[in-house]
Amino acid sequence: MIKYIVKLKKNPKDTTKSAFYPVIVKIGSVGLDRIARDIDNECTVTEHDMKGVLSALEQHIISELQNGHSVRLGDLGSFHVSVKSKKGGKATAADVSSADVKCLRVHFSKSARLRHEFNIAAPDIQFQGPAKPKP
Repeated sequence: MIKYIVKLKKNPKDTTKSAFYPVIVKIGSVGLDRIARDIDNECTVTEHDMKGVLSALEQHIISELQNGHSVRLGDLGSFHVSVKSKKGGKATAADVSSADVKCLRVHFSKSARLRHEFNIAAPDIQFQGPAKPKP
């Protein structure tokens, strides 16, 4: 169940206008320990083995991204790095250097399967909105 609240937000293009929008409520987070324990309960791999595998996966993803590769994880999706530049580009390509990098961003692109599973028309997707006030 995906829970949401209704929030008043300003229009970023015209800050004099506002409208109400649904905003997802984060119930909490699930960490490596929980994922490893859940997988341990579903198959023959132990919780400790899963922690080791998931920790190694994290390190390998970081390493591959730092080496300029994108990382594809099958039906899960892929990770890639992008750069955000400082304001005011350079007049020529020769003037551009790493000093013009403001920050690096890591992006996750969901796979076709995840896109399908999180389509709002998917049968497993259910929303729970805020309780309606009684008149």
